[in-house]
Amino acid sequence: VMYLLFRALSGLAASAWVSYTVLYISYFDAENTAKSVATINVSNNIGRFAAFTLGGFAAQFFGIKAPFFVSFLAGLVGLILTFFVLETKIESKPAGVKELFKVGLNKQLMVSSLLCAASQFIVFATALSFTSNYASSVGATKAELGLLTSIFVLPMIFGSYLSGSFLLKKFGPRVLVAFSFALLAIYAAAMPFCTSTAPIYLLQIIGGFGNGIVFALLILRFIAAGISP
Repeated sequence: VMYLLFRALSGLAASAWVSYTVLYISYFDAENTAKSVATINVSNNIGRFAAFTLGGFAAQFFGIKAPFFVSFLAGLVGLILTFFVLETKIESKPAGVKELFKVGLNKQLMVSSLLCAASQFIVFATALSFTSNYASSVGATKAELGLLTSIFVLPMIFGSYLSGSFLLKKFGPRVLVAFSFALLAIYAAAMPFCTSTAPIYLLQIIGGFGNGIVFALLILRFIAAGISP
């Protein structure tokens, strides 16, 4: 029961990512929206990369409880830093049921939401859960499991950055979203055929790059629809 409770609390804390994204984007004008989205996603993925890497090695050398103590210290530092965040208060009336219903019927929003749900389903069903279990079945150590997730997050950094700059200008959002889902499909379909950790590392790179691109692009699609991500 306690495990489920603390998992729920971690999910609640993770939901604040939406507020962070909206706040950060508000610091920039409309012309730099894509760049700001790419930057905040890169920063997020750098943090995740560091967390998975350090967490894996902490568990390997200091025991399974070590990552939780490290996370506590990181959360404490984050709490202190929030007191230095600048926020511009905007007076506005809460949206009514009619306005919310109208937003929900936005075609671009509906399609983007379905795509986002699909990408999150793939990632949480593989890289952030069962990929680690599968890697353990082929002999991966605790440190290797942490490294495995880090390798998934690392290309997300580059995917997020490139999707908000070079790739978006050259290919456009539709082509990039299709390309990203193709990479995620290859990643998920090929995983069961791996018999050692080496090919799993390669697939993590492919899947991470695809997820980094699609996540940043869908945030931009939400903003283009006239709402927060």
